[in-house]
Amino acid sequence: MIESLTKIRTKKPRIELTDRIRMRFLNNILSQPVPELAKQTRLPYTLLYNIVKRRVKTVSGRNYQVIFGEEPPHQTQQKVDGGFFTKMVDLWLFLNDDISKTDLYREFEPKKHTQKVDYRIFNGQIKTVDRRLEKIMEKKFSDCGVDKQTVKQWIEESNLPKHKIRIPYDQIRPVLVFLKKTLNIHPTFVLNQSFNRYESGELKSVSQKVYARALVLEKSAKKALTSGDRFEIEKVREDTYGKRDGFTLYVRIEEELRFLKKYAKISPKRYLGRSINTYERGKCKRIATWRAEKIKDNCEAIIAQRQDLPFLSLPQSYHKRWMMRLSIVLRSHLANRLLQPGELIFEREILTPSHYRDEYKKSKHTLIQFDMAPSVLGMRRKAFDIMVAKNCDIFRSVGIYTNRWYLPDLYLKELTENDFFELISAKYELMAQNVSRSKPIEACMN
Repeated sequence: MIESLTKIRTKKPRIELTDRIRMRFLNNILSQPVPELAKQTRLPYTLLYNIVKRRVKTVSGRNYQVIFGEEPPHQTQQKVDGGFFTKMVDLWLFLNDDISKTDLYREFEPKKHTQKVDYRIFNGQIKTVDRRLEKIMEKKFSDCGVDKQTVKQWIEESNLPKHKIRIPYDQIRPVLVFLKKTLNIHPTFVLNQSFNRYESGELKSVSQKVYARALVLEKSAKKALTSGDRFEIEKVREDTYGKRDGFTLYVRIEEELRFLKKYAKISPKRYLGRSINTYERGKCKRIATWRAEKIKDNCEAIIAQRQDLPFLSLPQSYHKRWMMRLSIVLRSHLANRLLQPGELIFEREILTPSHYRDEYKKSKHTLIQFDMAPSVLGMRRKAFDIMVAKNCDIFRSVGIYTNRWYLPDLYLKELTENDFFELISAKYELMAQNVSRSKPIEACMN
């Protein structure tokens, strides 16, 4: 009884309609209209019609026998159980973080329109898959030197979860609405699926990866909106939709264009090739990179020619650069001032330890090897040696000797956190440049 039930429940293989079988059907069997053939064979009209139109790829063994009046031929089955295939896919994705199911599907079906991925072959909703898909996955592992038996062993050992935890759509929806409202980022680009499929209830959850990406995007969007910088806002959009090779965001050169219009009397249309209103109204977001480079080069030329330009009239992108130059000049000037004999008192106040020696010797403080101290302070070795030689008594008072000299990390931390130590450091960097290579630096911590 059990054996008979097993036979009944066993799924019989389907017969593939090869070109040879189709030609036989059209030439020998289809000698009468499809409706009459359906009435004669008592098979569904749609089945026979779709066989004629080549819309059906396989038929059951019973239907084959009714149509051709003979036992179906033996065929090598093109469909296999999808269990092993889905486990191989899960293992491959587990081992390759940069690969997604979408990437695999596009590799499986290169000729199909793969904007919409059929995830049923991955989640087991379709119980059988084409044998070629299983072979593709096996080849991926074999190309990496992993045979089929090892793959099966890894699948058992990895104990991969069949269903990963998914996040209800209701939790991600407020984030999607926020991104759409503030930055006009369409939810479809975040979900990697049609937004309407979620809104209609067809899809009810998202993967953890999609949810995490949405949260990161929301955080970046809030930061950009808080800054009020248009470039930062457009950059968030560009990171979402992707960059375009050969193009630059318009906001990168927006101020440069206004500068050239005001001080060089050059119309923006000359650089853009079209009216600036197209960009100001937001219809165009990018310009060709070669145009952007030309704008920046002309800006540099005007600034170099016009030495009388007020600092605040320069584009924002130049403010930081010029402030850096000004800072270098000021640091150099202050460092030269500190070389004067009367400024030594100020220097010693900066270098003098803030705690008693016993505090520095406590075990909770790490001791830094003397040779490593320059890198901690961000100084060159020669500049550090000169500073120690000029303030030998201070460094001896705080240094600790156990077969070699050490400096407490607490003391080095005090120096780096002191705003004026940067001036002391600049002073000795300047002195290190002027010290002759042949002139030795007097020893102190020996």
